[in-house]
Amino acid sequence: MTHGYVVLRRIRSCVVVWVALAGPVAAQQAAPITAIRTGTLIDGTGAAPLKNAVIVIQGERITTVGAVAIPRGAAVIDLSAYTVLPASSMPTSTWPSAPSATATGSTAT
Repeated sequence: MTHGYVVLRRIRSCVVVWVALAGPVAAQQAAPITAIRTGTLIDGTGAAPLKNAVIVIQGERITTVGAVAIPRGAAVIDLSAYTVLPASSMPTSTWPSAPSATATGSTAT
């Protein structure tokens, strides 16, 4: 092997290692932070409602909930005039449906 070939292989190996290590770090740093300021927060656990709570979201995950400081640089959604509560992933599953003709045994004429 020539000296130039060995140097190129080492450079390529270093680049591959650098990309492999830097990729996940860059992805973690790029996750945007959003803070939702609430008037009242009902968390759905049966605990007492929290007044003036903050929900901090990083990327797609809720990271902090409660009486916490809003992180510097976070996008802020101000819902301080509203009550916030968790939503079901299938919101229609908890609502009663309108009776159908087959459910009542009658048919429309």
